[in-house]
Amino acid sequence: MGLVQGGLIMEKTIKFEKLISLFLLGLSLCAIQYVIEGAYANSFETQKVDNNQSIESTEKIRKIKKSLDNKIYLLLDSDEGCIVSEKPLNKDIVIVYKEDEKFKYDIVNPILKKDSSDCVSELAFVTDEPNYFYSIDKKSKELVRGYGFELNKDQILYKNNKVRGVDLIGNGIPNIITECFSNEGAHFNIWGGYNNEEKLLHRYTYLDMDLQVSCTENEKIYSKGFLDIRNKYREN
Repeated sequence: MGLVQGGLIMEKTIKFEKLISLFLLGLSLCAIQYVIEGAYANSFETQKVDNNQSIESTEKIRKIKKSLDNKIYLLLDSDEGCIVSEKPLNKDIVIVYKEDEKFKYDIVNPILKKDSSDCVSELAFVTDEPNYFYSIDKKSKELVRGYGFELNKDQILYKNNKVRGVDLIGNGIPNIITECFSNEGAHFNIWGGYNNEEKLLHRYTYLDMDLQVSCTENEKIYSKGFLDIRNKYREN
């Protein structure tokens, strides 16, 4: 009798242990499924965030390109300062020019000119687009040419309440500006990206004169940049 009872107890114990094992295995599978589903959900959310960031970044670049598409040319002399713009100007602009071998920056308020002047005649041949001429409150002892840009606050870098640089992408890193001369004009370039090696913007001014060539044969000097929509005035 005792042996029979012992056998029954042992058999029940084994069955119970099997049930416990199956229960634990079921819990493990559920846990694994939960982890997998959670990882998939997190991956989906990350992908969605990355896609949204990519869309926002693309839209931001598109807007920057559009605002920079208007070509604005600057001329300063001892009598006046004026600019010519392909499109009407409705706000202050940032001007960039080279004086005493250094690039300088300023913010000016363009006022539409109704009369002709030497400044206008000097700039009239620059572009074949319909032109809008403006006067600005800025002069220079020497004849100085430069460029204007319609920029947002996050694209302008200040130091001691003065404009000290531009950042076209708006990531807080100042862009590098270079200028050199081909046979008949000036090539103005703005660089950014890693080690400022990415060409962001190109401007060309035809000067209708024989110049001492200072540009190298590097194609990047003459080509349009990442933020250029078009490059109509390229000269080699």
